[in-house]
Amino acid sequence: MSEIKINNSNGVLTVSSLQVAEDFGKRHDNVIRDIETIISIISGGLLKIEETHEKGLKLRVSDYFIETSYQQPQNKQWYKCYEITRDGFSLLVMGFTGKKALEWKLKYIEAFNSMEKQLTYVNSDIEKIVGK
Repeated sequence: MSEIKINNSNGVLTVSSLQVAEDFGKRHDNVIRDIETIISIISGGLLKIEETHEKGLKLRVSDYFIETSYQQPQNKQWYKCYEITRDGFSLLVMGFTGKKALEWKLKYIEAFNSMEKQLTYVNSDIEKIVGK
């Protein structure tokens, strides 16, 4: 298993769709397809807004997925990818099954939790310094 790289973008923890595809043994275009299916359900009004607000559900796509791009080293072409938040990751990989998928899910959860703890400690230290 490779190491999981959690990104910190202005305090929002994300992981790249490229890494999810690689780690879970899926084609990146299929991961993009799955993400965009979720996005279309969220943004396409397939969920009733009144119901989601009553249940406290988030309706902003950016709470789950942040579209970005990467340059493919071999052909220098630019391709779409996504930065996936912890909640987006949960939505996306819920359907991934099998022993290998379970191992990766647990490893990702651990990585997100570890990064969150590090951010909490840093913020706590900053508050102590600023408060003095």
